[in-house]
Amino acid sequence: MDVLRTAVSALSFYDPEFQRNDHDANVCKAIRLTSQISMIVAAYDRIRKGKRVSNRTGPFPMRRISCSC
Repeated sequence: MDVLRTAVSALSFYDPEFQRNDHDANVCKAIRLTSQISMIVAAYDRIRKGKRVSNRTGPFPMRRISCSC
């Protein structure tokens, strides 16, 4: 849990809407954050097991998550 908490905290440095704090911006931030948490957990699990963390996009390329809420 410490790793997840720290990684999520570090994501704030990459927030494209860091100056906005209204409801719509916060909903968009929550959507982006929720989608990034699973990637953090998966990468940490691979690191913990000594496996290589892939940066390949695979069949479904990751796109920058933009919210038009």
